[in-house]
Amino acid sequence: MNNRNASDHEDPALTEARRLCEEAIRLDDSMSVAHSLLGQIALCELLQFSGKDSNETLDEMLTSSKKAAELDPQNPAAVLMVSSYYFFTGNFSQAAKYAEKSLELNPSSPDAYGRAAGAMIHVGEYEKPEEYLRKSVEINPIDPKLMDRKANYFFIYIGMQDYQKAYELIEEVIAELPNSGMYRGFKAA
Repeated sequence: MNNRNASDHEDPALTEARRLCEEAIRLDDSMSVAHSLLGQIALCELLQFSGKDSNETLDEMLTSSKKAAELDPQNPAAVLMVSSYYFFTGNFSQAAKYAEKSLELNPSSPDAYGRAAGAMIHVGEYEKPEEYLRKSVEINPIDPKLMDRKANYFFIYIGMQDYQKAYELIEEVIAELPNSGMYRGFKAA
């Protein structure tokens, strides 16, 4: 949706996307896609620390996503945004449940596989998330977010106490994303 860094704080394109979504909803409040896009915009704003209160942004993400799902129960993006809400509020079991529901609706979503894997890793599951991450990579092997998704393997290997594999994986991620302090921190850990 946008290519800005999490620390950019302001994104004119994201602001314009919000304005357009809100205008579309004002014209026709029954557009499920517009409500789910508004949830995705809220997620982007949350990740960019756009200045709004995080709890307010999370509430907006949930409200928009639930409205989208109410309007169209088959909207996988809406369900995935509900999963994202639960993930960012620390309810990883619920996040995994909604991500898997999103996968039922759209089994070709690398983001849904990634969200489900991340949530499951946080509750101590490692086998199924490994399968989900593999599928997310197979679906879109040239995704610009591929290395971020692959970095989740690090947590799987740490959880399985395979520290050598975790080290090798994080080395691969750092080779692809050498300016990412977060992944350098994982390696240092």
